Amino acid sequence: MTDTFAEAQGIEMNTLNCKAIFGQGFVGGAPVFLAKPQTYINLNGEATRSLVSYYKLSLNQVIVFMMT
Repeated sequence: MTDTFAEAQGIEMNTLNCKAIFGQGFVGGAPVFLAKPQTYINLNGEATRSLVSYYKLSLNQVIVFMMT
């Protein structure tokens, strides 16, 4: 899902940091940061928490999508 969205928006998912592969770009003029945790599903929060802390994001700037 993330790869398909990133490709449609022209965002390269080519950076590895904080246990996640991510890319940055713009969607409709708004800056976005897309990340795919590279941990087991029950540990995805670790990668998310690390990225939020590293980039000093507030929680109202974070949207998590989960496939079941």
